[in-house]
Amino acid sequence: MTSHWDQANVCVCGASDVEIRTQAGRERCLDIARCRVCGHQWQRNLSSEDHDTFHLQGLQSSHLGIESAGAEHARRSEPDTIRRMMYVKERTTSDCRVLDWGGGAGEFMTAIEPDVAEIIGTELNKDRIEFAAKQLGLKMMHPSSLMKEYESEYFDVITLFHVAEHFVNPVAQFELILEFLVDDGLLIVEVPNLDDWLLKVSDEYQQFWYQRAHAQFYTSNSLLEMLKRVGYLGNVEFVQRYGLNNMFHWLRAGEPQLEEPAKVTRPYPSIQDNLYSQLLKSLNATDTMLVSAMSGGG
Repeated sequence: MTSHWDQANVCVCGASDVEIRTQAGRERCLDIARCRVCGHQWQRNLSSEDHDTFHLQGLQSSHLGIESAGAEHARRSEPDTIRRMMYVKERTTSDCRVLDWGGGAGEFMTAIEPDVAEIIGTELNKDRIEFAAKQLGLKMMHPSSLMKEYESEYFDVITLFHVAEHFVNPVAQFELILEFLVDDGLLIVEVPNLDDWLLKVSDEYQQFWYQRAHAQFYTSNSLLEMLKRVGYLGNVEFVQRYGLNNMFHWLRAGEPQLEEPAKVTRPYPSIQDNLYSQLLKSLNATDTMLVSAMSGGG
């Protein structure tokens, strides 16, 4: 039997004051609900099974005609990998056990592995699991296997980099994931920002940004409220992944840079990208948000 999110008309913040609209998206029009309280948006009436199958088959990447694992994927992901590694390294010690939920092709896991005691990853797509295990020597597994192999409160840190937007029922999903985190553990969540400035000035970017793969579209308020509902408190850090040239490309060509995306390099961005990022940060209008949260704000 197909299960649908039983809170299709209730926001992740718990509010039920919503408006419904149709949104042009990357692959098709989406049935979108918007919370009038926190601004959060989500796809309505999604099937959890169908949504998982979409990711199991790797359709998010294949629809764009790009690799979801391998050397080329690692090269395109390198600026994000370096930034995430630096961020986590600053917040961990060498004896930490880390769980990377939705570890993808394992780039972050490979980068952080020398600096922590243990790094485990979960992934739905079987090709990525096999690639991470055979090519990178990582312990990547399906979430169901993790639940059988690891006890609760095992990990000191759990990371989710651009994963929470894929959850059909994020509150229930986070409740499950957090069972594996120690009481004083650290939860790190990175998601796209619904208040991204480029969404307001480029119709083409907006249509590309809304995609079938994403079930949730977070504002800074809705992300914090969702985490609060599962007992975790933190602060939002606004991060700009894509650089000034990417913005100009969207405004001129009306299409993404799939082959050579202009990302902000870390730790030393160009002067123009640094100024662009700082301006968007001052407006809370970057393309990405990052939260470090702990139970009860501890």
